Amino acid sequence: MRRCCSLLGFALLAAACTTDPVDGVDLTISVRKAPIAPVEMPGVDNSAPVDGAEVRVLQDMARMRVMHTGRDGLVTTVLEAGTYQVRVVTCPGTVALPPPATVTLSTDGPDQVALTCDTGIR
Repeated sequence: MRRCCSLLGFALLAAACTTDPVDGVDLTISVRKAPIAPVEMPGVDNSAPVDGAEVRVLQDMARMRVMHTGRDGLVTTVLEAGTYQVRVVTCPGTVALPPPATVTLSTDGPDQVALTCDTGIR
């Protein structure tokens, strides 16, 4: 019984540590791959969303979130106001990852970051 209570307490503590802050700021991250065709046409989008890209959000080199994009290439999280580094760690169907992006979140409202992986198509 004591072991069960210890495990339950640990599970509750772990869940409390990973919840989004109540007064946090929405951050939407878009991961796309480009180019998807060797010839670019004016006014035609030559990129596509990446399903299953692993995205990490760090603050002061400490990992805050690890997420995976959906079929729409998007992932959303809630973070406290502050400065973060957003980095794509895996990007299926591409040959090169984008450089990390730095974003400063404020309580003024939601924020967005767009990252594009290179497919190598030329």
